[in-house]
Amino acid sequence: MGFNMKQWRTLVRRMFRSGLSAEVPNDEVATPAGAFALRKDEDKDRLIGDRRPDNWVEAQTGYPDLPYAPRLQRVLIKKRHGLRLHSRDVKDYYYILRNLKARLAAQVIGPRIPLPWLDDLQNEELDKIEPGEWRDSSRLKCAGPSSSCPKVQRISVTMSGIMMGDTNAATAGQALHGSILRGPCDAAGH
Repeated sequence: MGFNMKQWRTLVRRMFRSGLSAEVPNDEVATPAGAFALRKDEDKDRLIGDRRPDNWVEAQTGYPDLPYAPRLQRVLIKKRHGLRLHSRDVKDYYYILRNLKARLAAQVIGPRIPLPWLDDLQNEELDKIEPGEWRDSSRLKCAGPSSSCPKVQRISVTMSGIMMGDTNAATAGQALHGSILRGPCDAAGH
């Protein structure tokens, strides 16, 4: 099974259109992550971003200051005290929770794309165009004064949510919540 560039372009356009993706500036060092699809129901698949490939090289950014239920192994409580954990339907949690900008370069998926792929995102009819047919001279960037063949600027695509298997997902989520309450912070929440 080979890589289908038309499906990739359609996916990228849908991700950008829905706010699930972001552009990584070319001057940032991007770290590739993984992505795969799982069947959600009869009609839909769910795209899963996977940070596990680079977890072994990523330093722990700290430990969550707030309780993190999955890390609880044993809790001792006094008599007449109780502990309850509640969760709502969290199926979209990692998509809804946007990662910090400082962490986006570590979540790059797929091959780089020509910038014109992102033109007129709201026009879903353009999703059906073959990638080789995509042309827009307004976004072409010349390689130099002697070049007669302009080159298309390319960008890296990243998932904007928190990815599955991210070693620092709990601290990243906590830092994001903190930045909403207190203002901008770095990837470790400072």
